[in-house]
Amino acid sequence: MEVLIFQPRKLEGISAKIIELISDLSLDENPIIFHLFSNGGGAVYRHITERIHRTDRSALNVRGCILDSSPGKTTTLSSFRTGMKAVYKGMDVNATWKRVFFVGVALLMWMMYWLSSLVFSKKQLPDRVSYFPAMLNDPSEWPQLFLYSKADELIDYRAIEEVIAHRKCLGVSVQTLCWEDSAHVKHFMQHREAYVNAIYQFMDACLKHDKAE
Repeated sequence: MEVLIFQPRKLEGISAKIIELISDLSLDENPIIFHLFSNGGGAVYRHITERIHRTDRSALNVRGCILDSSPGKTTTLSSFRTGMKAVYKGMDVNATWKRVFFVGVALLMWMMYWLSSLVFSKKQLPDRVSYFPAMLNDPSEWPQLFLYSKADELIDYRAIEEVIAHRKCLGVSVQTLCWEDSAHVKHFMQHREAYVNAIYQFMDACLKHDKAE
């Protein structure tokens, strides 16, 4: 997520390296199912799918995609929360001066995000702004499994359900599993059995469809 907000130019490079790695490992013809987490993973996935459809659609044998706590709208508030988490990570905030420093840096991140949103025109939308519409209209047609929670404090579940409804309208095969209480990307930890079963069932359906073809 930090890359999506502060270093979006790296995303295309990361996606290109992933595709190159799959090719280097001779996995091109093997069934591939992406499993991505939060908007950070979603942003990389977005560039992978765009690259695939921009070049050779048959280059990778993608059979499906699992989206954990994604996608969400990168609003100013969500970016501020993510920035706070990025700064907070690994920091001892017991001392008062460290708390002040932490909040100050988080506010600075929020101001940078807000100002950059004003600078970019609609023809030059940064990744954090164009990301959600891109996930809505993802050109891929392989099945998708959405794993999310109404208790997620970073990604509004209603945004995910907006994507789910839109993908279904586009004719994409969509499966969903929504919890009431699990935190952001913590669904596996809090609902291990249900999480694993959902993934197994989804993968089985994707691979059976692969064999049918």
